[in-house]
Amino acid sequence: MKQRATELPKYQRIVEIYAFLIRNQGRQHTVDEIKKYLEKGGEAEMDISERNVQRDLKGLAEIANSCVEAKRENGRLHYFIEPDMRRKLSLPIQQNGLLAFFLLKRLQPFFAKKTQTLDPLCEKIADLASDANYDIFEDLDEKLKDSTFLFGGESSLSLDGGMFNILLTALAGRRKLKILYASPGRSEPNEKVICPVKLILYRGELYFSCLPMAGKKRDFYIRLSRIVKAELNGEPFLPDPKDLERIEKRLNSSFGLLDDEDAKPEKIVIRFPKGDYYKRILSERRFHRTQEINEDKDGNVILTMEAPVGFELVNWVISWPEGEVLGPESLQIKLREMGKKLLRMYKA
Repeated sequence: MKQRATELPKYQRIVEIYAFLIRNQGRQHTVDEIKKYLEKGGEAEMDISERNVQRDLKGLAEIANSCVEAKRENGRLHYFIEPDMRRKLSLPIQQNGLLAFFLLKRLQPFFAKKTQTLDPLCEKIADLASDANYDIFEDLDEKLKDSTFLFGGESSLSLDGGMFNILLTALAGRRKLKILYASPGRSEPNEKVICPVKLILYRGELYFSCLPMAGKKRDFYIRLSRIVKAELNGEPFLPDPKDLERIEKRLNSSFGLLDDEDAKPEKIVIRFPKGDYYKRILSERRFHRTQEINEDKDGNVILTMEAPVGFELVNWVISWPEGEVLGPESLQIKLREMGKKLLRMYKA
């Protein structure tokens, strides 16, 4: 028979509660249910104060980035971990779960060597669990440390944590940002005041999509690795919903950041050889939001999408020499021009 013990210390309660919520992600739990779990979950049965459990849960929900939420139903509070944890994370990861949370933390040096935006949560839990002799993050961290590989090297983004937090604060808090920017083609960095509204991961680099600058009509992109210095200038901005809608529409229709802002999407049709190979590899990744994979009567794999015919798309099509562009003609013309250029450049 288990011996009843005195109540768990606060640090151990919080770590146990947080681990329990993560393991049961997707389910909602009342204070009483979590209290009963704590009372029976240890080596020795013990009495736990419901009031203390309630305070612990409230504290967890108030920790930034903890992903712990509270919801009142039928007069009772229910606590749970956000189903996909996206809303609290800095980067938009689709259909992620707990593993993606750790992967993001482990692979974050790819984007910024010294950046640790998830540290406030980890440090808070570590402080509370300092005497518990384990950390619910570090075990998986250590396992991933030797099991992840950054193919092709690191990004050139090497911001310190404080600077990266300033950038994210400007983005999430709709604050104007004063930056010193090393533009390509300029010998010296130039000063800009930007209004960032979207964080974009593109070809292994992070970019801001920004509202037009004063006196300008076009949106623009800022590559974070080119920001030499950044500071919040204290002035908030309130983007017009129409501007946000326009930027979202452009990102959804474009094939890449280098597409002309005024380029209109066209129906792209590319035929690949028949067989499961191309059907599988083309289905494994979404190259464009509108892409569809089908087969023609001969079994060939047909990829269709609605995207602008520009530099980005032409380069991507060239990387698939086994694919034949059936339309539109504008894309075929650009490919012929590119082919002639390559022949001239590499003629025997």
